[in-house]
Amino acid sequence: MNDWVLGYNEYRPAQEGLREALCTLGNGYFATRGAAPDCGADAVHYPGTYLAGGYNRLRTAMAGRDIENEDLVNLPNWLPLTLRINGGEWVRLDAVEILAYRQELDLRRGVLHRTVRFRDPQGRVTGWQERRLVSMAHPHLAGLAVEVSAENWSGRLTVRSALDGSVINHGVPRYRALASQHLDTFEAGQPDAETMVLRSRTTQSFLHVAEVARTRLYYHARMVDAERQVDRHTDHIAQELSCPIRQGDSLAVEKIVAFYT
Repeated sequence: MNDWVLGYNEYRPAQEGLREALCTLGNGYFATRGAAPDCGADAVHYPGTYLAGGYNRLRTAMAGRDIENEDLVNLPNWLPLTLRINGGEWVRLDAVEILAYRQELDLRRGVLHRTVRFRDPQGRVTGWQERRLVSMAHPHLAGLAVEVSAENWSGRLTVRSALDGSVINHGVPRYRALASQHLDTFEAGQPDAETMVLRSRTTQSFLHVAEVARTRLYYHARMVDAERQVDRHTDHIAQELSCPIRQGDSLAVEKIVAFYT
């Protein structure tokens, strides 16, 4: 037992909201909830990234009155990272059979760990070992590393990495009737083959936010020359990186993000 480690041995959807809050990583400049990178906002999960002092005001017409509310803005989500095998469905934790699960927040080192073994509907068993940090040494940087293991299958692995500016403030049920769209997206682009950029601005306080992400694949510590495709929309951008993987092998995914305002 380690007094510096907050750990969970089972995946319990009903507790995900609390665990995401307790496993938040931050450095005084920005903070990110401990949401799973393969899940978007829904009844179970609520990804959130917040800036110290990052507020915005909105007006809502209710019962013949204009109500003004000020929120700490949920800023673009830099976490999205998921995978699919042989062109199938994107893997979601809530849609597979979980064989083993462990999540740990190392409070001394400021690193969030998550280990999952799962079986998909086609019977393929895959391992997922994740590490995440929000840097104290470089307060504008964050990182996500995942090792994917093909335990009983071979095929083509595709990893999807994204920056999502479509997020809203929707985490507190009693406030959901209020206006919640605090962001406008100005740019969703790809400066080079490895890099994505998303620029947004809050609608009233005019706070400019820029996120840049670089995603790479590694095999036996060597960078893989993966096939890349870009999926670009008005308020989010994604890269899909594909390469073959053999049974018993592991592939490392590294996503580094810079966050500036």
